[in-house]
Amino acid sequence: MRKQEQVKICYVVSTLRECGPTNQLLNILKYLDEDSYAPSIITLSPEPSNTMIQEFQKIGCPVKSLNLSRIKGFLFGKKKLRTLFQTIKPQLIHTQGVRADRIAQKANLTLPHVMTIRNFPKEDMPSKFGLIKGTTLSYLHLLAIKRGRNVVTCSQKLCEKFYKIGYSHLTFVQNGVDVNKFTPQNATEKEGLREKLGIEETARVFIAIGSLIPRKNMETIIEAFKRFGKIGVKLFILGDGFLKERLLSNAENNRNVIFVGHTNNVLEYLKIGDFYISAALSEGLPNTVLEAMACKIPPILSNIPSHHEIFENEKWDYFFNSYDVESLYTLMCQILKQSREELAQKVHSIVEQKFTAQKMSLAYQERYRALSIPATIELKTK
Repeated sequence: MRKQEQVKICYVVSTLRECGPTNQLLNILKYLDEDSYAPSIITLSPEPSNTMIQEFQKIGCPVKSLNLSRIKGFLFGKKKLRTLFQTIKPQLIHTQGVRADRIAQKANLTLPHVMTIRNFPKEDMPSKFGLIKGTTLSYLHLLAIKRGRNVVTCSQKLCEKFYKIGYSHLTFVQNGVDVNKFTPQNATEKEGLREKLGIEETARVFIAIGSLIPRKNMETIIEAFKRFGKIGVKLFILGDGFLKERLLSNAENNRNVIFVGHTNNVLEYLKIGDFYISAALSEGLPNTVLEAMACKIPPILSNIPSHHEIFENEKWDYFFNSYDVESLYTLMCQILKQSREELAQKVHSIVEQKFTAQKMSLAYQERYRALSIPATIELKTK
């Protein structure tokens, strides 16, 4: 395909802050066929301190911003977005997140609009934003999803949840991992990083990553971990959130429970880990679990559909009911006695076969090709 035949795709997001959805967007763009597609990004708000904008600039993707606060976005976002669309002249719009999904719909385009949904709003938003705000955002997002024509969820199980409430028009593309970035640890690298972080060589390290909010259920992990007492097993919790003080109190100053907080060095901590734990109550298709597996870190997982989806048609004995502290503790004891290398090789193979960033990007490109792409932008008249 000649250069002039490239399809202009405009990705619209709130910001490029470092998080799972932004990493997945980067994964899509890294493997986009540059002969067929010319991508650009529009952000709605100013970039935060933990922006990933440089990662997108490194791969040659231009980024423009409306630079609007949430309130100004509500008041002026539609008009400013339409103006910017007129300048960029995209032929296809791809959004993710409630703000981007809704504002792109309000911009009133006749262009094909792909929406990626990475959570189930009724479960995620009240947990993250509180009951009143979360319920309101959930309602608004569900309304946008219902109106969308090309809505893609990030997992099969998430798609099935929407089917159950009557949203039968959705499809799914499973999340993928950048296996060139998240690579298996080697003994020398692991030893060096542990020395840097002050972790004794003989310690067994569990990693848990996620926002400190009810949906991530870190309390169950801490309660199970406290049963180890003072033996050489450590738990590193990466992430921040409004439950931090309560979780610190629950940990009872246990020196083997380390709260790292938000960090830009997630990969570094995965490299020093032996096992991963997620006690989440709900997920789309968890990036951190897949990233841990790509690093050859076997996971212990709560018994929710999206976790089982990762191991579909595979035997995996390390699932527990989300609030079952004793069951989690038992599995932690069991996995410490197993051949870690055998488990590590199995989970790494699953990622390589099913969940790479390249596979995900190619699946999205198949959906792009199935759409009727106009030659130029056309805005509906009022």
